[in-house]
Amino acid sequence: MSARHPTTSRQSPNLTTSTLAKSVVSMLSRHNIAVNRGRVIIACSERVPLLVSALIEDGVGRITRWNSIDAQDFPLTLLISNNDVLVDLSGPGGTVDDPGSSIDPFTDRVFDLAEQSSPRRCR
Repeated sequence: MSARHPTTSRQSPNLTTSTLAKSVVSMLSRHNIAVNRGRVIIACSERVPLLVSALIEDGVGRITRWNSIDAQDFPLTLLISNNDVLVDLSGPGGTVDDPGSSIDPFTDRVFDLAEQSSPRRCR
């Protein structure tokens, strides 16, 4: 490893996981929803494998994993109405552990569901 590139690829998944988890907790807090009563959907959770564990560690009350294979029996639009936050990890790219992954923790991936029936991206 050269001095010009001090970070390793292992740090990136941790940053992504931490950033997404803190965004979820922050959004719940902004709506005065106790974290332990928060209801979160993670679409394509396998793309950030440690996110569920991080949310559990942060005390999130209910976490639902949703994948496109679930769409026929459980449409995401149906689940949205009964949850507070949607973390949408679907889209281009591989998993966060892939060196060429396009998953970026700083793009709009966390949606506010607490006040409306259609999701709004977190800003």
